[in-house]
Amino acid sequence: MQSDYHLYECAIRHWDGYWFGKHKCYGDTFPHYWTVLTAVCFSRYAKLIAATAAARAECYKVRAENGAHSTLSMFFPDGSASCACVYPATVNGTPAGFYDPFANDQNWALYLYGKMLAD
Repeated sequence: MQSDYHLYECAIRHWDGYWFGKHKCYGDTFPHYWTVLTAVCFSRYAKLIAATAAARAECYKVRAENGAHSTLSMFFPDGSASCACVYPATVNGTPAGFYDPFANDQNWALYLYGKMLAD
């Protein structure tokens, strides 16, 4: 649970060390649109244990919200979006720290977050 929203409640996915995107920059991606999957799992777990472990359920509910919120940074005020942020400042000496121009599949984050809220 890092203080930077790029990393806060963002689980590492198997491709995070091998993201290439439009600029073929091999770096970690925080957040990525699938970050919301962990949030959905935390939310479902919180509901599952709510009757028997209320305090723990509340903790996982908050973790779910925080994780889902991190994916909202991939959507910009002008209506554009990105599917992932190449997080490190540099990758193998190449400048990074940018949202990838590819805007494919990031709507999964919105869809799953909406579904999580509706459940």
